[in-house]
Amino acid sequence: MAASLTKLDQLLRLILLIQSGHAGNASQLAATLKVTKRTIHRYLQTLKELNVPCTYDADRNAYTINKSFFLPPLQLTFDEALALCSLAQHAASREQVPMLQAAAKAITKIRNVIPHGLQRELAQLESQIHIDLARNVGTDGITDVYSLIQQAIATGRVLTCSYDAVHSPSHDPLDAASPLDTPANHFELRAYCLYFGKRAWYVIGQRSDRDDLRTLKLNRFTRINLTETAYVIPDDFDIQQHLGLAWRMVRGKQIYDIRLHFDADYAETISDTQWHPTQQIIYHDDGSIDFICQIAGLDEIVHWILEMGPHCHVIQPPELAQRVYEMAKATVAIYES
Repeated sequence: MAASLTKLDQLLRLILLIQSGHAGNASQLAATLKVTKRTIHRYLQTLKELNVPCTYDADRNAYTINKSFFLPPLQLTFDEALALCSLAQHAASREQVPMLQAAAKAITKIRNVIPHGLQRELAQLESQIHIDLARNVGTDGITDVYSLIQQAIATGRVLTCSYDAVHSPSHDPLDAASPLDTPANHFELRAYCLYFGKRAWYVIGQRSDRDDLRTLKLNRFTRINLTETAYVIPDDFDIQQHLGLAWRMVRGKQIYDIRLHFDADYAETISDTQWHPTQQIIYHDDGSIDFICQIAGLDEIVHWILEMGPHCHVIQPPELAQRVYEMAKATVAIYES
């Protein structure tokens, strides 16, 4: 039984890998799945017997699966069904992550084929689970923009756009467009990736009037049209590499070694959360901690530190301490006046 389950798992991984467009030839597939080339050929033969439309593309030196092919519904465990239904119910149906209504519809279809006994158990437990994500900017004015960008990425077609950037220093630091872009009447956009960052949808891509990749907020587009001009997303583009050591999503050009001291009141709250992939925690006998990380740019983390009030003390770098001091001083001045 264990062997058949392993083969089924490998066959599913093989199908998903080929459908992703990054499968390669038999040797590359074998290396990815950590099996022999002969095993890959056996798997491919099994897919053929199962009527999975898998073929070898000699020009690309890679295996492909017809895009019309779709895996039939799988038998879900209770935990899998609960996780999917809860995620779709809270994140998609209630639009805590906008533009995912299709996911909620898909879950409804899956629920319809789930055994009745499992459906009753899900209904009983679902009402006791609540997911509350960060408030978002809503979908007003971005539905068409999201759809066009999605089409552009899927078909590799250039967009013509106009964009209204905001330049107030007090603007939401999560809006990557603010420190990076200036208004322009018209430009072309080669969209690489749609990205939901905390509260809003963004598109990452190459503007015709900029040298480097830009992050643009969807609700700031004032005009957007799909053209027939083709482009190709670079094979080496990777969203995680693009974000790099950014605190959240705006990557600055300079790398900083950060060291923050949190008092005992906030130590547990801070140490319990993975705020950044590079973070380290140093514990002190009095219950306080030092929070250490390495980030690219200070624009985002300075606002996070200010949220902590007097519970956080910037030890290094001095540039960050100065920025926190100036913003805190300006805040105090508002109330003193």
